[in-house]
Parts: sequence; structure tokens; C-alpha cells
Amino acid sequence: MTNQHPITPSPELVKQWADMLSSHSDYAVFTVVARWGAEMELEACSDWLLKNGSGVSVFELLNARRPLAPSLKEQALEALPE
Repeated sequence: MTNQHPITPSPELVKQWADMLSSHSDYAVFTVVARWGAEMELEACSDWLLKNGSGVSVFELLNARRPLAPSLKEQALEALPE
């Protein structure tokens, strides 16, 4: 079972960044990639806060944006037929 992370660049964007490596330094390209990811995360956090109100704690925001992976026990229970 694989889950795609909600912030995943399109194949076209990945190709564009890969193509940039031939004419730009690794540092420059990876900076562009990191900034793209940070911008997507900020947008996702902003959307989450708008939907969940301003009385949200930092813990709730972090839990929503960085949920813990399910434990082996939780995964096993999910795999059981209902």
C-alpha cells in the first residue's frame, strides 16, 4: 500500500527541474525545488487554518500537516476484513 503525499510535484515539473541541472548549479536547482515545496506547504497550512478556524493550537496544526504513520498494530487492524 502506497500513499502519495499531497504535496508532490507533477512529472512535468520534475522534468523541468532535471533539465535545469544541465545549465544551473545543483545548489540553484535544489533551492528552487525547496522553495517550491515550502510554498506548497505554506499554502496547505493556510488552507487548513481557514477551514479549521483561528482557535487552533500549534499541536493541532502540526498533527494535521505531519500526521504520525500508523503503528504496525493499526495497519494490521486496517487490513482485517470487516
